[in-house]
Amino acid sequence: MGDFAVAAVTTSTRRTTNIQGRVLRTDIQALRALAVLFVVFNHLWPKGFTGGFVGVDVFFVISGFLITSHLHKELGVGKGINLPRFYARRARRLLPAALFVTLNTLLLTVLFLPGTLWKKIAFEGFAATAYFQNWAAFSSATDYFSQGLFTTPFQHYWSLSVEEQFYLLWPVLLGGMFVAAYRGSGAPRRAGRGRHRQQSSAPLAGMVLVVAVASLCYSEAELSYNPTGAYFNTFGRAWEFGLGALVGLFHRAPWRLPGWCHGARVPLQAIGWLALFACGFTYNQAVSFPGTSALVPTLATAVIIAAGPQSPRVLSAITDQRIIQRIGDLSYSLYLWHWPIIIVAPFALKTQLGTAHKLAIVLVGIGLAHVTKILVEDPGQRSPFLNSSARRTLGIALATVVGVAVLSGMMASVGVHTAGTSNRNSLNVYAGGPNCFGATILLPENASCPDSPFAAAAYPIATPDEAPWDGYPAECAVVNDIRIAEGAERIYRCDFGGGQPHKSIKLIGDSHAEHWAHAFINIARENKWVFTFEIRSACSALPIDHPQLPGTDPHKQMCIDWARQVAERTATEGPDLVLFSSRQTSTVTPGDDASGLKDKVASALRDFETTVPNPQTRFVVLKDIPSDGPRLGPACTLALGGQEAGCVVPLSEIQQTDYLAEGGEQLADSRLSVVTMDAFICPSGQCSGVIGGVPVFFDEHHLSRTYARSLSEPLARALSDAIGEPITSPLVTQ
Repeated sequence: MGDFAVAAVTTSTRRTTNIQGRVLRTDIQALRALAVLFVVFNHLWPKGFTGGFVGVDVFFVISGFLITSHLHKELGVGKGINLPRFYARRARRLLPAALFVTLNTLLLTVLFLPGTLWKKIAFEGFAATAYFQNWAAFSSATDYFSQGLFTTPFQHYWSLSVEEQFYLLWPVLLGGMFVAAYRGSGAPRRAGRGRHRQQSSAPLAGMVLVVAVASLCYSEAELSYNPTGAYFNTFGRAWEFGLGALVGLFHRAPWRLPGWCHGARVPLQAIGWLALFACGFTYNQAVSFPGTSALVPTLATAVIIAAGPQSPRVLSAITDQRIIQRIGDLSYSLYLWHWPIIIVAPFALKTQLGTAHKLAIVLVGIGLAHVTKILVEDPGQRSPFLNSSARRTLGIALATVVGVAVLSGMMASVGVHTAGTSNRNSLNVYAGGPNCFGATILLPENASCPDSPFAAAAYPIATPDEAPWDGYPAECAVVNDIRIAEGAERIYRCDFGGGQPHKSIKLIGDSHAEHWAHAFINIARENKWVFTFEIRSACSALPIDHPQLPGTDPHKQMCIDWARQVAERTATEGPDLVLFSSRQTSTVTPGDDASGLKDKVASALRDFETTVPNPQTRFVVLKDIPSDGPRLGPACTLALGGQEAGCVVPLSEIQQTDYLAEGGEQLADSRLSVVTMDAFICPSGQCSGVIGGVPVFFDEHHLSRTYARSLSEPLARALSDAIGEPITSPLVTQ
């Protein structure tokens, strides 16, 4: 992962003290090995190595330490920073291996991945080469409607992009702070190697500290308003490099401390390593990150480096092992290779990845990293042709970016044509028959349908036409439709009653309520109802607040305010049937006492009932669907959707707590019921990414539009049973 992943010790660094050399050779290499293995294992076993993502933060601190140590040495001896030479050195270090992996990844894409993905992959391949992949990921992360779609083989390049943007700005900023530090202290600019150079570290470090603290504050603020995008934001990550920079400026300080302090270095290192391991196994997606939560792994890394090479013997026996040092040496290439292999493997092998496959991926990744380092990475760095001219190196680097841009454009054009042909062919009538597709194949009267429920996909997978939040009929008038970074606020009113008084139903909730809309539209049309839905992405259908609910405090308050407004409008309208549904994303885990949350839900439902004046109004909580993005969503169905039972997971493995449904069960009475459609997502306890030839999911956790339509008849029957009133079931065909 760039210089912070495996940067070889430069000539100038090797000429520092023996103690510094030992730090770079052992502790930093061991840190790199731990960091890259954390990342790899987190990607392969996300439920076991839940906090492995902190490996990236370890890399950032190491990168800030190494580069600042080198730049400060150049500044301290009065040379100044030769920017062209600096950037050329970085290009020789990073670009050959990155370009090699990029080109091979594009080749693997053409060989194994469907044309529907080529355009997105080609763009991100260019973004990776031009080092703005983090902003491409930021854009997708902050666009609610792009979240949960297929993850490309280049997404991991976001951290390399952050690092390169740091390298672009940091020499200029550090040089400016260095000049300001000397002027402010009255010391001469050419500080030499004596007393003035030592004195300059304090004011310079003070300026670096100000920049780092400002970045940390920005990161924490960004988490409050844009928690998803904050992860990829360069400005919110700069403080991690700054922390490493502070260690770089004072990396000799421990040896200038009083003798009685030297004994603290060993326990400090032990604490640092233990803290890193604790983060790797205890942090998870529920942790607000990076922000102040990243202080633990980053400070632990800084302490390990600053405390020096005198590691506790039990740790040195491990960190000094040749295999650990070698993995640290290979960490850059291993980081580059591991994610493309993980993404491409299911397509190439035509199977979901099991433990044996994942272990093989680790070994193959290490093997490819070894080959890349020997044949590409090291020769690129030592090339006399490139080393002889910084201008030549930078010119070639620019040419490679242009070349990849042209190649990506050509690949995207071919992919669009291929995808169009594929989509047209996939729209042929499903072989199971007009009444035997999607969820309808699971109805008792359709037991004679020729295909099993887990037949191969015969409909498009994850295409824009399958998005559940668009494509509404002309009868659906837009009352409000505002799309924002966090998703959408929208109100649609679908009048199928021809303007005459008819029964009205209303659906309230987040996007996991809206993905039922196309099923309810069919039901409303068949029964000549007026159907209204009010949606606020990532918000509960009810105005409840609880520590175990996800989201930042500002977001929670916004959701509460919205839900109260919806409740007031609903009380005024007095519909015949009110439906609630929200995503089951509370932070309740098995063993937690969730009774307080359930009580709040039940209380909110009771309040809602009492505010609606129509005594005939019925209320239904629609339980959220089970989902597992990697094994049931597009990541699997694109690779294995062409074969029967390609993406199947036992319900017992992915069932979550739906606090809204459980609160509804607690309150259930003559006016309120709970409906579950699990049997039509997970027939016989086996959840499937494709049922009746139709991909169940549009992305990692939303129903596809076609599958939602196929649920119309089963859903109508379930609602009729719940409220005890007849509802005409629509016959939905292909």
